Amino acid sequence: MEKILFFDIPLLFEKKLFTEYNFIIYVYVKEKIQKERVLKRKKMNKEKLEKILETQSYNLKDYDKFISIKIDTSKDINQTKRSLVSFINKKVLNI
Repeated sequence: MEKILFFDIPLLFEKKLFTEYNFIIYVYVKEKIQKERVLKRKKMNKEKLEKILETQSYNLKDYDKFISIKIDTSKDINQTKRSLVSFINKKVLNI
């Protein structure tokens, strides 16, 4: 059985690590929802969030050719799961 490993790497493009992976699943969310979610975390505030976002700033168009699929996570979790499972079945497992 083939194993599938997932890595959550916020600085994947900035650190030029994207060439090390067979598939890149880019998950994104609308900025408003992202801020709402992040600010619910313990010890998080607007200033910390802004610093993080500045650090993770890049031009996505420069890396589009390396991204295997983009998944919008602003929808419900079940839609996100369906998108992910469909991608894995089609591209990774060739089902």
